[in-house]
Amino acid sequence: MKKILFLATALMLNPLFAQKNDLAVSTQIATQMYEDGVVDDSRIFIFEYSYGPGYCDVTSITVNNKNCSREEMGGNKGFWLKPEYASRETHGNKFTCKLSKINSDSYELVVDEPVGVSGKIIHRLILQDKKILMQKIKDFSAVLTKFSNITNKTETVTYKPIIKSGYNNWVGIDVGCKSMVVPVLTK
Repeated sequence: MKKILFLATALMLNPLFAQKNDLAVSTQIATQMYEDGVVDDSRIFIFEYSYGPGYCDVTSITVNNKNCSREEMGGNKGFWLKPEYASRETHGNKFTCKLSKINSDSYELVVDEPVGVSGKIIHRLILQDKKILMQKIKDFSAVLTKFSNITNKTETVTYKPIIKSGYNNWVGIDVGCKSMVVPVLTK
């Protein structure tokens, strides 16, 4: 009986037996926003993608005031984080994900995420094929389009990855100060 359980477990975990629909994505990337070719250097946008059989979601974290150049909430110069989460469960059927093989060693993940009432952000990731779990991003782009009631026009911004040379996917980013602004309970 132990041999049967061992063999069944080994077969389920073996990548040679994985089917196409068993592919999963778990990756993240840090980006900066550009509008009309001008970079917004006061913020960093970190996107984390999860995709697999029956699920797909995007977690976004905005690092605001990363240069600590402005005195903000609480009267301190500091940065603060704004997390957001998007999935079909939170955004309805307008939230879509599609994973497609584009060549022998790459897949493309396209996520169409609604933003507000009239906007959307389209994320495009080119991923290195790893048979079951894809984590390495080979190329990335994202475009946000939405109507602004303030300017009374449609605005478009692009998110471009922060690119550094090195041998791994993690680098240090200076946030310019030693303080982080956090919400607190006041009495």
